[in-house]
Amino acid sequence: MLRLPLLVAALLGRARADDWAKHTVYRTTPINYTGLTNMDSGDAHGDVYFGLAQLVLPPLCKIYPGFLWCQNRKFLSDGAAHMVYTEFVIEARPAYGDYQPCNPDQKTGIFACDMGGGSSSPAPPPQCNANGNMAYMEDGLNGTIYRTLQAAEGECCTACSNERGKCHGWSMPMPGSSICHLLQEPLVQWDDALKNHGVRSGEHVQGGGSGWSHPCWYADPEYNTTAAFVAACDRAKCSCDAIERLSLRREQSAM
Repeated sequence: MLRLPLLVAALLGRARADDWAKHTVYRTTPINYTGLTNMDSGDAHGDVYFGLAQLVLPPLCKIYPGFLWCQNRKFLSDGAAHMVYTEFVIEARPAYGDYQPCNPDQKTGIFACDMGGGSSSPAPPPQCNANGNMAYMEDGLNGTIYRTLQAAEGECCTACSNERGKCHGWSMPMPGSSICHLLQEPLVQWDDALKNHGVRSGEHVQGGGSGWSHPCWYADPEYNTTAAFVAACDRAKCSCDAIERLSLRREQSAM
């Protein structure tokens, strides 16, 4: 899936003509929405998915009324909205950033995008990425505490990794205090834990991985091996606007 705004050439350096690629994308939204900025759009197959998904909302929402699309149905095709299909031909550099879904606000109907975690949080220590720990940049984790130790965040990640099979996550309730809790399953997500409670935590991912297993741009090979992002992003910072806010974004898996 694709979403605008496009990569900013001035930020990512001068581009040759053959660096750019054309895409034809489609979108079904209320008629009062124009343009592509902050709108989910897709190729023919991707947009068919969204169109067909609208047809199954009535029976689906009876079973899962809390599902996001059920909560904002009144702004979509089985509500009062006048929906239209629109085709766009865009030209963009083939360096794609993080895909973040855009959906109507449940109260206003105005589309907003989920920017994900990590945009304002400090970077996790390199030991966390190296040891296969998925840091929770905004939310947190609760679980059964089976061991408490004095350790900095990087040491906490390493300790959890060294006890693989027993430790499934870690939590630091007061960053800077060097108090580390090692957690057993089941792990429960704690919304906005960092902002509201100062809790920083992570989950041990067996064998590492990609995507969310690498919370900082420089730890994800999809970005740290892409020349455009390497030139535009600062390795001293966990977040990078070129990836998180300014780039064309693509959902890698078929929906």
